[in-house]
Amino acid sequence: MTPVYFSYIAGAGGKSLINCLYSSEMVYFNEPLPQKILDSVPPHDHINPWWTYEIHNPPICKCDGPDPSSESFGRTRDWGLFEYLNTVDKYVPFVAHYGFNIECYTQTIGNGPIIKIIPDLEFINLAIGLKWDLLSNGQPASLCLNEYKKWEDSLASYSADLVIDQFNPLSDSFFTHLAQVTDLLNISINNDITKLYIEKYRNYHLV
Repeated sequence: MTPVYFSYIAGAGGKSLINCLYSSEMVYFNEPLPQKILDSVPPHDHINPWWTYEIHNPPICKCDGPDPSSESFGRTRDWGLFEYLNTVDKYVPFVAHYGFNIECYTQTIGNGPIIKIIPDLEFINLAIGLKWDLLSNGQPASLCLNEYKKWEDSLASYSADLVIDQFNPLSDSFFTHLAQVTDLLNISINNDITKLYIEKYRNYHLV
């Protein structure tokens, strides 16, 4: 296993990149293709929160989440899975939003490429407004600049192997950014699955 750490502020759409990578034979994904990837985009009339449809990190350890002071942070969850993945010669993507998430994962699992995703402001505000609960005043949520600064500051001691700027899955630049990731990892992906997925992803945000 070679972990790949994706760092981005919540709502930036980073999982759209990861979900495309799952179509590669060189990326670990123990779920049926393409259905599981397509199902990660909910229907427009969904009742459950967006995150309940998402594909999450392999549950090796409790290194995700925004609160490193939590008692459970860093605890091992499934060591048997970790031992199994160490026998698999594939990339394993992990969302590691903040620097402390990366630190926790690298200490538990090991080092790997770090990909930093800087969001397009228009897209992230659209995405947060669609996926998150309304504010107490009834207005849609949007990017919190203090939270963005916290994210940037947490990565100060980390050197990313790839920085993707102005990331917007609704733009044609998405495919350029996806190619940058596949070039970095030296892998190929299934273009048919990728097109099906990104079409459904875009329809959710644009319709």
